[in-house]
Amino acid sequence: LDVSGLELVIDQTFDQPMTAATRAELINYLTNTGRLDRAENLVLWAIDEQQSDAERLAGLFYERLTRLTDEELEAGGLSREEANDGHLQHPPPAPVPEAEFEDDDDEDVDDIFG
Repeated sequence: LDVSGLELVIDQTFDQPMTAATRAELINYLTNTGRLDRAENLVLWAIDEQQSDAERLAGLFYERLTRLTDEELEAGGLSREEANDGHLQHPPPAPVPEAEFEDDDDEDVDDIFG
């Protein structure tokens, strides 16, 4: 898979305004490809710009970093201390509890789905 064109686009648009969804995808891509320091920059810019969902994104990002080894963090340009500090400053969002469904014996599944 040749992604050299993608890399060029990333380099040219990295510090440009982008939607929250685009920024989240780029953070995910950079994290998956080991460029943690660049991904962190995007996370922090989103917070600085008060983008919608930035704190949630930061919490998820730093939570993910805490699961990496020191070697993986260092290879990505971050230290364990940076990951832990970010995790403390931006805790992950609380998990959403599973919906509780009431058991209604009067309603048949076939009636719901036709």
